[in-house]
Amino acid sequence: MFKVSISSRADKEFAKLSSNLKQKFYEEFKRIAQDLFRHPNVEKIRETERGYRLRIGRWRILFSF
Repeated sequence: MFKVSISSRADKEFAKLSSNLKQKFYEEFKRIAQDLFRHPNVEKIRETERGYRLRIGRWRILFSF
């Protein structure tokens, strides 16, 4: 299991989102926390050792572990 944390800058942007979109993000974060590598929308970022991205609508969530 992974722990999901958000940077302060991302948290400020997150606060501006609609409640429906926030809920979608929470659901996806829960899925990532359960098993990062089995999530269908997570892709490895090329030329990085541990960089990944998750696409949610028009948003891209960049993360590493």
